[in-house]
Amino acid sequence: MPAGQTSTNGWGATRTPGTGAVTAVHASYNVTTAPNGSVGIGCRASRTGDSRPPTACTHNGTACTAG
Repeated sequence: MPAGQTSTNGWGATRTPGTGAVTAVHASYNVTTAPNGSVGIGCRASRTGDSRPPTACTHNGTACTAG
C-alpha cells in the first residue's frame, strides 16, 4: 500500500502487516481454489495522504488484478 495508507479490517484473508507491502493469506474456508476459479478478498483502509490503489498483486507468484 502507498505511504500513509493502513489496512484497518478485511475479509477472505488475514493480512500482515497493515501497511506497506501487505501479504494476504487465505482464510480457513477458502484454502482450495478450483482450476480457473476465483477467491475474493478485500479490506478497508484509511489514509493520510496518498490515495492511489495498490500497484501490484500476485497470487502464488503469478500476477493478478490489483485495485
